[in-house]
Amino acid sequence: MRYLLAILLFVVIGYSLMLVLVNNNQVEVNLLFSQVPQMSLGLLLIISIVLGVIAGLLIGVILFRVLQMKLENQRLSKELNQTQEKLMQTQHNYEQHLAQTSNATIAPTAANPNLPPIR
Repeated sequence: MRYLLAILLFVVIGYSLMLVLVNNNQVEVNLLFSQVPQMSLGLLLIISIVLGVIAGLLIGVILFRVLQMKLENQRLSKELNQTQEKLMQTQHNYEQHLAQTSNATIAPTAANPNLPPIR
């Protein structure tokens, strides 16, 4: 992997050097708010490509983080809904259990008032 990256870097640097040497015409660059001194067209192309790649990487990283946060929020929302459903089911089961135990203690005393309530 290290050799592949070294070869790729060598190719990119060689291409950049050839681009600057072949396109050696001097051009003026007007950035609307400032004037850049004359520079080689090849150098201007290289600078533009590098700035574009950097801007693309930064935007890609930001979009990746936003997408990652969105997916995490969806996962947490789903987990919250499942937990709420479990809580509701547990409350329902608890209420049924309370109703059964209260019926069990009341039923014998209603049938025979002489017996003490069972606890």
